[in-house]
This record gives sequence, C-alpha cells and structure tokens, in this order.
Amino acid sequence: MKQLKIPGVAVFIGLIMISQAVLAKEYQIGASLLTQQHPFYIELADAMKSETKKDNVILSLSVANQDLNKQLSDVEDFITRKVDAIIISPVDSKGVQAAIMKAEKAGIPVITVDVAAEGYLL
Repeated sequence: MKQLKIPGVAVFIGLIMISQAVLAKEYQIGASLLTQQHPFYIELADAMKSETKKDNVILSLSVANQDLNKQLSDVEDFITRKVDAIIISPVDSKGVQAAIMKAEKAGIPVITVDVAAEGYLL
C-alpha cells in the first residue's frame, strides 16, 4: 500500500486514462475524502473531477466528513461496485485497515492521500 500526495494521484489518474485510451475501456475510480472543509481537500476534489472528465473516467467521490463509519460504508460500496481503483484519505489511519485489505483481496488497488493508513507506507 502506498501513500501518495496530489502529484502522485494525478500520475495515477493519468496512467488509468492512458490505459483507457489504449484499451478503450471505461474506468471507474472511487474516492473517499476526509472532509470538504479544508482548502487542500477542496482542491484535491476539484482536480480529480477535472482530470477524470477529460477522458470519461467515471469518478465516484464521497466525503466522509470525518466519520469513520461513513468512510467504511463508502469503501464497501466501491468494492461492491467493483471500481478499478480506490483513492482514500483515511479518517482513522488504523480504522481503515480492514477495508483496505478487503479491497486489495478483491483485486482493487488502493491509494491513500494525505494521511497514511497504518501499516501501509511508501
């Protein structure tokens, strides 16, 4: 598991978009953000929306509002929907471990942003 900052997320989204162009497949990314009350997260959400629209990558963006149970529910929903990747800014670095492991077992790569999930480092 890796922790990436905004440039890393942009590169990841870019790689998915390149893959989409090559394979002509529509990709889905699930993103769960900690909050939308901080400029960093507002900018991050805006950047993800802008970049994914360019190549018709479907972005499902959820905001946990610092509620771990909501974030876990959102990640579970992404897994059920079989998104191609999950981007998460953990509400609780230890509390998200099980959800991240479940996503990985389902073959869904997970990238943490801003806050590392405990036990997952770059």
